[in-house]
Amino acid sequence: MDTIFLLIYTRQVLECGILRYFELKQIPNFFLAVPMIVLSSCAVLVYCCNKENLEIVKTLGLLQRKDKPDNMARRSIHQSNRKTQNEDIDFYHNPGVFVYVVHLAFMTLFGFTSMHVQVITRFIASASPLIYWYSAHVIVKDTADLAHCRSMWRSQLIVGYFLLYFFIGTALHCNFYPWT
Repeated sequence: MDTIFLLIYTRQVLECGILRYFELKQIPNFFLAVPMIVLSSCAVLVYCCNKENLEIVKTLGLLQRKDKPDNMARRSIHQSNRKTQNEDIDFYHNPGVFVYVVHLAFMTLFGFTSMHVQVITRFIASASPLIYWYSAHVIVKDTADLAHCRSMWRSQLIVGYFLLYFFIGTALHCNFYPWT
């Protein structure tokens, strides 16, 4: 019986539900949420589309590899220095990251379809470390390929977004304006 009251309250008072938030008056809120949704989607797709992770993605991480995966968090600094530079850069494609990929994919899909869109940024940024790992992965990859004169527009865009969000959010919050 309590569930029925909660369902009614959620639908009528909070106006939450599957695709209930898609209205023309909410377009500015969608613009605020688009960078985090795109960043989350890219993080999930880059991990899932990598050749090294196809086996893990296809089996949903239930079947383990024959070779034991290297846990980079448990490696000492001296062991990390012996690795080649390319092996250290690919920390994002570790099999242990798959749990976080599934978590982020669910949170992004659920937040986009069933929550108020203005809280998606806070929801994802506070609950998933994968956003920051992916951002670090992109920035490290772009700066490591500096010798090849590869364009760094992705890393500049990510750093710009985080800085802009930080400074604008701080200014608006200090002046008692709403900010996601």
